[in-house]
Amino acid sequence: MQLCLGGRLDSISAPELLMAWETEKTARAIEGIRIDCSGLEYISSAGLRLLQEIQARCTQGIMFSNASHAVERILKQNGFMV
Repeated sequence: MQLCLGGRLDSISAPELLMAWETEKTARAIEGIRIDCSGLEYISSAGLRLLQEIQARCTQGIMFSNASHAVERILKQNGFMV
């Protein structure tokens, strides 16, 4: 599965991503996710918690690409491989 995130991933937008994730997960088995972060400007703790939850449900985890330096640093500080 591939996603492209843009803008802010925070307490306002995280529920939208969660709904999309649950819809896709119900429709088919998802082994891993590639997330293009080229448009992602900000990620909050709510966004990080959601990504951790999604990663825990994927046998192959999450792969991130095109993250800005700031977003990459935050992801790495929270245990994600970028």
